[in-house]
Amino acid sequence: MNSKMCITDIASHPKHAAKAEEKCLKRFQSTVRFQIDQRLLSQGDESLLPRLRSNLLDTNLISFNSTTDASLFFDRGNVKRDFQVTYRQLSNKIQQITGFEVRSLNEYFTKSRINITKPLDFVLETRVGERVSDSELFDIQRYTINFWELEPQLNFRPSPKLRLITKYSFGRSSNQVGDMETSNTRDLGLELTWRKSSTSNLQVQFDWVNIEFNGNRNTPVEFEILQGLRPGSNFIWLLNYTRRLSKNFDLIINYNGRKSQDTPIVNTAGVQLRAIF
Repeated sequence: MNSKMCITDIASHPKHAAKAEEKCLKRFQSTVRFQIDQRLLSQGDESLLPRLRSNLLDTNLISFNSTTDASLFFDRGNVKRDFQVTYRQLSNKIQQITGFEVRSLNEYFTKSRINITKPLDFVLETRVGERVSDSELFDIQRYTINFWELEPQLNFRPSPKLRLITKYSFGRSSNQVGDMETSNTRDLGLELTWRKSSTSNLQVQFDWVNIEFNGNRNTPVEFEILQGLRPGSNFIWLLNYTRRLSKNFDLIINYNGRKSQDTPIVNTAGVQLRAIF
């Protein structure tokens, strides 16, 4: 009865309908970012503002980099829920002595969040896309990799200073040319973030990544599909600590570790002093 009255009221009052439509549209936000950088061989007749080249195989195009990000948000910043969908496109060309190399990425990304209780959120992220590489002289560097990934998360905030994230992602990648390499990946991870006002921030993360890979080993295709990891079990951990020393200086300490199957542990650490003016 109430829903019928509401529909009748909106239909009979155009002002109410306009306000309801405006209120609904305000729940949507969008952002678009586009950046391009290209270098061309001088042909003597180019103007000060040469036209953009869309054909990456153009022999006059020495280098090319472009980035496109377009996002649509629904209920952004809402405490109870929000949704995001993003399209990302990257293109890169480098002209070398051994010929040109071209790489591109096309990816669709979604993120949905639902607040279960006040300190607990359920988050679902998805990715699907394509990575392409082409080389003028080296067939081994030519591939077209289709991929998808699904990652559910639980975000727990027991206090304003502390946040815990548990995740489990699984995905598949497959090369569409050459030897048709494939991989299935599972990633179980835990992340802890602790913040003390604006004076310090600590992040600790640990991931167990298990990969099933079918294809030729120690090739650029394997490296791209596995993102630098190895078939079998991989353990990855990191620690980042930021400390505000004074009004204009931050101390940043970072440490990354990795252990893959049948390989020794790889450790990387660094210290930075950042000045803010």
